Amino acid sequence: MLRRLLGWIIAVLARLVTWTLRVEVVGEERIQPLEQAGQPLIWVFWHGRQMLIHAFRRPRGYVVMVSHSRDGELQAAVMRHFGAHVVRGSSSRGGAAGLVGLARSLKSGHPGIVTADGPRGPIYCLKPGALHLARATGARLVPLSAEARTRKVLGRAWDRFRIPMPFTRVSVVIGEPLEVPADAGEDELERLRVGFEGELRRATREADQRAGQESEAELGQAVAA
Repeated sequence: MLRRLLGWIIAVLARLVTWTLRVEVVGEERIQPLEQAGQPLIWVFWHGRQMLIHAFRRPRGYVVMVSHSRDGELQAAVMRHFGAHVVRGSSSRGGAAGLVGLARSLKSGHPGIVTADGPRGPIYCLKPGALHLARATGARLVPLSAEARTRKVLGRAWDRFRIPMPFTRVSVVIGEPLEVPADAGEDELERLRVGFEGELRRATREADQRAGQESEAELGQAVAA
């Protein structure tokens, strides 16, 4: 009960901030034909940029997987107040059930949202779960990144969580969508994973540049090495 109340408070404060932001969106032409055709989409972004993504105010009615941890309980409460359909699970706990819930929601017409490097990192390193989900459902993966001109970065958090300052400008960049073939084997999945990770980093570099910030997109490459 306490976490639900705290989630409501955080959601209200986040809404107040995000509604003041001036948002620049780049790359919408990449997904408009897919949306018009009714193509299921899975939006994929880095864990620490959730609040910036909320400023995008899309997609609507999305489904998101949130971990079973205590922090996950708080996140689930916040996401529900933002209108999300929440399923519980993660790559480390309850992942199979969570992916089944996501798949069902995608097939019923809800867009999906997946954090590429969540729930525990390493930062800016794409995990394969999103590709497995796309292969199973036929949904396209859409790389999405954002950065704010003025923001607070929580440097002690593994994901370097970003809190935009009120009334600042946020740059949102949509990358090139990816189709994962239903018959893709593990070698092809890994090739696609590496390519999609590179496209998500590219979108991040562009968002950072447009926001006038030094890019951190290469941090993941340093960790992987």
